[in-house]
Amino acid sequence: MVNDTKRAVNNKIEVTENISLSKTQLIKLNISQNDIKHEEEPVSVKLRITSNLEIEAITENDLVVKNFVKLFFEPHGPINFEMELLGFFDLEKQLEEQEIEKQLEKIAYPLLSHSSLLVAQITEKTLGIPIIIPPRVTNPPQTK
Repeated sequence: MVNDTKRAVNNKIEVTENISLSKTQLIKLNISQNDIKHEEEPVSVKLRITSNLEIEAITENDLVVKNFVKLFFEPHGPINFEMELLGFFDLEKQLEEQEIEKQLEKIAYPLLSHSSLLVAQITEKTLGIPIIIPPRVTNPPQTK
């Protein structure tokens, strides 16, 4: 039993050790700034973040993953933000699609980190202060 657990853990570690992010490509960026009227009474505003992953392609040596990121405020806020970023990963050995799907968020963590950095840089230039989002998925991974 212990050996089976170790093997399962080792397989997960092995999958992520055999994959590396080689490049990213920004394929979509939509930003709209909203006019905010100063109201006499304070209004509670919540930042909503949506981030999900989609497998675009898997070949013997490559994996392409798309990260969709959307930021908006409820009921309204200074900005609406949408971004799609592709991550190109090099595979040292061929992996089963099921292995990749099970661990997609862990595998794509470097892509999610890069997305977080881009969101912070772009919102800082747009708003004057960065919006820093966590490098994680808010919706379950999808396959194409």
